[in-house]
Amino acid sequence: MSNFHGIWVALVTPFHSDQVDFEALQGLAKRLLNEGVRGLVVCGTTGEAAAMSKDDQVEVLDAVLEVAHPSQVTMGLSGNALPQLGR
Repeated sequence: MSNFHGIWVALVTPFHSDQVDFEALQGLAKRLLNEGVRGLVVCGTTGEAAAMSKDDQVEVLDAVLEVAHPSQVTMGLSGNALPQLGR
C-alpha cells in the first residue's frame, strides 16, 4: 500500500544570512504535521534545492527527519551539475 495519500506539502527551505535556518525549517515541519499534513516533500523545486549543494540538501533532509517519521518524508534531488547529483 502506498504512503502517498492525504495532503503532502512541498517545504520551503528558510534561509537566514545565506545559511539554511534549521530551527525555522524544523519548526515549519512540526507545525505542518501537527496541523494534519500527511507528508513533507524536502528539497523539491519549492525548497531552493537548485541553490544548494548536494551536501546541504542532505543536511536539510536530516534536519526534517529529526522531527518527522521517514514514512512522512520524500526527498527531491535537484541541481545544475548532473555529475554531482549522481554521486
